Amino acid sequence: SQFEMAMDSTLEELVQRLQRDLNCLLDEDRNLRKKGLTEIFKFLGTVQIESTQLAEFYQSYLLKNLKHTIEDKIEKHREISLQILEIILDKTRIIDQDVFQNTVRSLLGRVNNIPFQETSEEVRLQIVRLLQKIVNSYNQELRLLLPEIAFGISKLLLDQFPEIKKETASLIKQISSKFRSQFGVHVNPVVKSLLTNMQHQQNKVRKISIEALCELLLCEGAAPLIEQCFGSLGKSIHDKISDVRKTAEEGQVTYLLLHGLNDESEEVVNLVIQLLEDAGNKRKALSEEMQEEQTLSLIHI
Repeated sequence: SQFEMAMDSTLEELVQRLQRDLNCLLDEDRNLRKKGLTEIFKFLGTVQIESTQLAEFYQSYLLKNLKHTIEDKIEKHREISLQILEIILDKTRIIDQDVFQNTVRSLLGRVNNIPFQETSEEVRLQIVRLLQKIVNSYNQELRLLLPEIAFGISKLLLDQFPEIKKETASLIKQISSKFRSQFGVHVNPVVKSLLTNMQHQQNKVRKISIEALCELLLCEGAAPLIEQCFGSLGKSIHDKISDVRKTAEEGQVTYLLLHGLNDESEEVVNLVIQLLEDAGNKRKALSEEMQEEQTLSLIHI
């Protein structure tokens, strides 16, 4: 059809326009690689390209070369490579399942072992944010990759950079909510890393780690891991920061709701109801305490 011819023609023009730059990505000369990456980044970022053509260009021509620069020894080249990938994720949808899996695996391969293949913490943060974008935009395509994603996440949580710990915890909340019935069976290594981060020196890391853990434990298949988490939640209830204590209280309430209320013993169910009431009273007291803390901090400003 005329439409298909027009599409092919435009794709052909796109390839012709960027062929030299695509070739540069594989060149041994670092300056040529940088030039190729910069040209592709500028072109894809500014020129209007029909979504299906952009997807075809990425799937058939760009990814095979971009995979090399994602692993480039020059940090700036790796950074621009991921910026190009971000444009692709924002402007089109990767249809080919093999290409999609290769894309996700090219990111995970940089962060799924310690010491990390990706030596730059800023680029590792870029990778986490790209994974967040992917989880936000794709559904069934991700199911086969969940074990590999869980393994990569378990390593990223152990990153020394607090911002990566926090963004990875956000990613866990995102995946757990989206894949309630599939993700739980893969999360054993993730839980271990989260329990470590619940003791972190930064209170924001501690808080979001508890939130991520609670979201994770709601997934089907995660129930066997709950008992090993309860002790850590108990410690966090005595955290020096009231916001962390409140989050830990909520975590324990989740635990009780998940398990206690389903117990076959009426005595246990009544005990759980009593504990939930106590938790509610504690939370009320915590809220009042937090308001006092905020008032005092305002007075000191």
